[in-house]
Amino acid sequence: MKLNLNKKIVMIVVAVCSVAAVSLTSCINYNCFKNIQFPQKVSVKTNAQFNAPLGSAKFNLAEKLNLNELETKMKTSFGSSANIYNYDRTDQNYLNYILQYPMYNVPLDLREFLGEFNLSEKLSESDSMQIKFSQEFAIPEIKLDQTVEYKIPDVSAIMLAEMEAILLTSKISFSNVLEPAEDGPVDSDTYTSWIDQGTTEINIESDYAERIYYTTGTGIVIDVARSDSNPIGPDYKVMLQAKMYDAADLVNPISQTENIVTDGGKLILPLDSKTGTSSNVKVKVKVTVSGGTKGVLHKYDVNLRLSETCGVKKLVDVTASAADFGIEFPKIDETIPLDSLVGLIKQCTIGSGSISAKALMPSGWSGVNCVADISVGGAGMETTSLTDGVPDGKSYIVNKVIDLAGKSIAPTSSINSLKVTGTFTLNMAHAVIILQQDDGSKAYDDYLKIAVSGGVTNIAEAYVDFNSDKYDIPMEKSLPQEGAEAIILPVEMFQYVKKIDFAGITEDGVHYKQREEGVAFTDGHGNKIPLEGFGITCDIVNSFPAGNDIAAKIDSEIFNFHKDIAISGSGNEDIQPVKWVDYPVIDFTTVPSEAKPVDFSFKIKPSESDGTQRFVNIEPGKTYKMGIDNIKLKVDYDHVDANLKEKNLTGEFDLSAVDISSIYSALPIAADEIKKLSIAELPIFFFAQKPGSDALNNLLGSIKFRGVMKATYKTGPEDNLVEEAYYILGSKNEDDSTKDDSEILALTDPFTWPKSGETISDQDELAKKYLTPNFEKDDPDKPKCLDLATIISKQPKDLYMRYDLGITGASNENVSIYSALIDEAVSDESTSEERSIQLDMAIIIPLKVKINGQISLNIMDYVKEDWSTSSDDLLGRESAASWGDFASYADLIDYMGFNYNIQYLPFDSSAFSFSIEDLSGTGYTTANSNPDGITFREGNNSLKVNGSDIQQILTGYPFHPNICINIGKPDTTSEFSIKKTAFDVDKVMKATINFTAKANDEVPITIWDSTKNKDSSSEGSE
Repeated sequence: MKLNLNKKIVMIVVAVCSVAAVSLTSCINYNCFKNIQFPQKVSVKTNAQFNAPLGSAKFNLAEKLNLNELETKMKTSFGSSANIYNYDRTDQNYLNYILQYPMYNVPLDLREFLGEFNLSEKLSESDSMQIKFSQEFAIPEIKLDQTVEYKIPDVSAIMLAEMEAILLTSKISFSNVLEPAEDGPVDSDTYTSWIDQGTTEINIESDYAERIYYTTGTGIVIDVARSDSNPIGPDYKVMLQAKMYDAADLVNPISQTENIVTDGGKLILPLDSKTGTSSNVKVKVKVTVSGGTKGVLHKYDVNLRLSETCGVKKLVDVTASAADFGIEFPKIDETIPLDSLVGLIKQCTIGSGSISAKALMPSGWSGVNCVADISVGGAGMETTSLTDGVPDGKSYIVNKVIDLAGKSIAPTSSINSLKVTGTFTLNMAHAVIILQQDDGSKAYDDYLKIAVSGGVTNIAEAYVDFNSDKYDIPMEKSLPQEGAEAIILPVEMFQYVKKIDFAGITEDGVHYKQREEGVAFTDGHGNKIPLEGFGITCDIVNSFPAGNDIAAKIDSEIFNFHKDIAISGSGNEDIQPVKWVDYPVIDFTTVPSEAKPVDFSFKIKPSESDGTQRFVNIEPGKTYKMGIDNIKLKVDYDHVDANLKEKNLTGEFDLSAVDISSIYSALPIAADEIKKLSIAELPIFFFAQKPGSDALNNLLGSIKFRGVMKATYKTGPEDNLVEEAYYILGSKNEDDSTKDDSEILALTDPFTWPKSGETISDQDELAKKYLTPNFEKDDPDKPKCLDLATIISKQPKDLYMRYDLGITGASNENVSIYSALIDEAVSDESTSEERSIQLDMAIIIPLKVKINGQISLNIMDYVKEDWSTSSDDLLGRESAASWGDFASYADLIDYMGFNYNIQYLPFDSSAFSFSIEDLSGTGYTTANSNPDGITFREGNNSLKVNGSDIQQILTGYPFHPNICINIGKPDTTSEFSIKKTAFDVDKVMKATINFTAKANDEVPITIWDSTKNKDSSSEGSE
């Protein structure tokens, strides 16, 4: 027979699974269990047991409770000076920690004391006190180098073109020329009736120069042509001659043509006179006629033009303007950008520099005058005109210059350039211009080049604002007076240190160390040892020329140190080691009521009243460097005057960080439940260490700590807290007043604590000698040891350690401690002798507690936030089911449940158990079948739910259980501890979980089938 369970049977399984699943879910919420999965189908065909793996679980206690977390809490409570160690007690299998807290110390070597504050590092690296810097000053070039080119027009071509135009319009017409026949030659002078009056004279005028020299071959071509058709008579001749005259002398011709007898032809009138040609000439044409047939009339046309090889060689006494020649010099509009100076230099005065505009006179030109109107201005410089340059033997057409020395510029973001602008007026009157060499080549270049150049070669003085964003210079830095970066000098220093003397013995301006008052300290050769004083040493760079010193001031009121310093200009980038030290005497006679911060300030003092710094003799185009590096505090004092006799120090510190709730806060235990915890032992030690040097101990005498130390706290209900006190050192009278004969705490030999976070073993010499609890009696060779367990187990509030201590037994009221003696005492570098009197507290914190009764953690509160206030049914039902519907199937199930195997527990598992209890509707509890709770221990564990339990769960409503992890047992005192191996890498709590089902008959059943529709009530064969 095969029977498939329907929806109702599945609900039975759901009920069982829900109970255990909630347990698992709670751990999942703690990130304990991972990869939990239910099988899709569970079938049992016989009375065999079925096991289905559901997954595995892992829990790492180190993620919840570790040394780093504990150290953070302790430092929050005690301060950064507290240290935490693992304490390996070989005779115990649970964890122990040690808290070490330095209560106070009396520094005997001030250098070591101040060295602990890393003041050198703070001066270099701290944001608030970083005077280390490196700054470059890249001074840009202030330079102009431009050439304005102008192409000179072809003056010869211009003049010849104009002359050609005149000649082409100067035509001569002889329209009535008669052949004279036998009458003989007749010329125009006597036979003027034959020619038209006024046509034989041509005026050629030029406005360019008084005299013009033409090149060889230049001439006026006279073309003659007969324009009539009448036949020429026998022996008819026409002889035409042209002569050129200066308009001022019409008697003596300048040049003339040869007589030509022709019916038509070409005459050449030369212009290349060696003496030049006037700018105003007249050309006269004379005609002589002979032979021919009397009465025959002819007509002649005469045209003038320039010969093809014309050229102008030289102009003398030029009368034309430059515009007549087509010469018009361009305007100058040049810029010297200074934008890179904006923010770099606020204002500067030029030491040397100039700007010039120069153009050489074209070759062959003389008597030409150029008037140049050129000026420079902008960027804060007053606009100034360039003046005539100094003659240097060269011939210039333009020679203008301005000396910039003494000029000031102040570039801004809106006016950030110098402007060079100018115009030119060219005067050529009475000039001589040679246009062509004798060899026919051009006498001057085609281009006139005007060079506009110059700049600033030296800045005499410049004013710089270091607050500009171009600079990253520490203008003013100081040590914080509060917060984490503040360096606090404790009250105890002022309590005992009365004077610090850096002066020593002064001879001839040199400070020397003392061995004792008035006695100089000497080396093995008898040489006195100089004192280096108080201040800082560093490396500086200032590559500005000598005279460019940056003044600064270092101040410290608490050290009576006020030093004017300078970052001196050297003219190179070589490192300059400097010492900024002084030799103060610091008086601490008045003891402050509280700790005081160290004040230390660095301030650059600009040279000018407006906050700018004056620099001199700067070279544009050069990069300068300035900076401070390798800063170290120099504390080389002569002696300290200390008062160690009968001086009390009163104080307190908070001990709340060592209470049970703080240590176990990582565990999810409610505050009221933690009250059930108590601690068996909490040893507290007080170490008073003497200096390691016999010389210092002999100097100090047989000193001891004397005084009272007590723990104060409040206990009782919140509305009726009672303050109590527990005396650790000293005692009290019956009336609660402190006895006069306060207890003495002897000094132990010095030792060094390891680095915080390391492990201390009880086999170490330190632990053997000083960390073994000694509650029974006082041992003068060991630290004071008492047990705070009684106080801590009271769950106290406002737990403080309060003390009123002082040093007694000092040899004198005032002791002068000379640094030379300390140097001598610690000259052997292989030793690590302490140079202070130190008082430490140490507490051994065991992770083992007693549980008075039972602590229950309802994990349903973590599964569902409002579980405790709701009435939800865990199975999600709206009402109770009828048992009758399940009776026939319930008998088929022997039991269902979960097996789980735990490979490792970090806790003492004897105190742990699980329990399930429904106080709402069903009344189900695991206590019926498991009165001691469901086991939770290493190895195999199981949870079974049988038929009657299932009936109780399903017939009641709602099923709203509390599922609890229980630590301890009711009305019983048990122990709970965390194993030493809890934080080992390979010691992690692991568990595997299996679902188990067992039928009580051989009837095959399907217990779980998620592959089918849960709402289907149909049965089918498997």
